[in-house]
Amino acid sequence: MTRRPDGEAQPATRGLELPAVLDLLVYPALAVGVLLVGAGLFLLLGGDFPGWWERRFIWPLVHLTPGVVRLQGTAGIIIGASILAIILARIMPDPIAGLVVLLAMLAYVAGAAIFVLSAVLSRRQVD
Repeated sequence: MTRRPDGEAQPATRGLELPAVLDLLVYPALAVGVLLVGAGLFLLLGGDFPGWWERRFIWPLVHLTPGVVRLQGTAGIIIGASILAIILARIMPDPIAGLVVLLAMLAYVAGAAIFVLSAVLSRRQVD
């Protein structure tokens, strides 16, 4: 324990404090969010995965139809945007930030549902 100037006891802190750790996590999350939005736009507009992607990168998908690829792109955009929204909520006033985080969580769940839907649709028989 340490003493403050007014004489009150104050617990000693060790290691990194929470704000410092959160600041370290913001930059990788920002990069992931931007990459997901960019890759999602690429898939949504192109309708096909790049030729250099190995099969293991798209393992849950079986038949890569343009519709399935566009659903994957949509899921990437929604999940990436939800990550970016949570990061931006850090600089907003509390009531607005709470609403933004709630909407971002709902968007994340919707993006995950679209991803699962695209994986299920890719396993259906193609005529």
